[in-house]
Amino acid sequence: MLENFYDSLTNLEKSFSNTSKDITQNTSKVLLEMEKLKDIQNTGELKINSLSKVTSLLEKLSIQNEFKLSILREFPSYISNKK
Repeated sequence: MLENFYDSLTNLEKSFSNTSKDITQNTSKVLLEMEKLKDIQNTGELKINSLSKVTSLLEKLSIQNEFKLSILREFPSYISNKK
């Protein structure tokens, strides 16, 4: 189950270099896998040591996302200064 979540996150990361449609589709897959994880979280089937790989990827995606958001925030001022 955790492997599916990790795979969906990896696919999401790869989709950032593709189209927005790919990002949307892969985001939906991540959300679906998250819902599945919520279901098994209550059963206690998740192992702490198996989460380290997933948390590393989540942290990486978070940093990439923050970087891209900061670029988008700066873009309007860049365009106006360029004119």
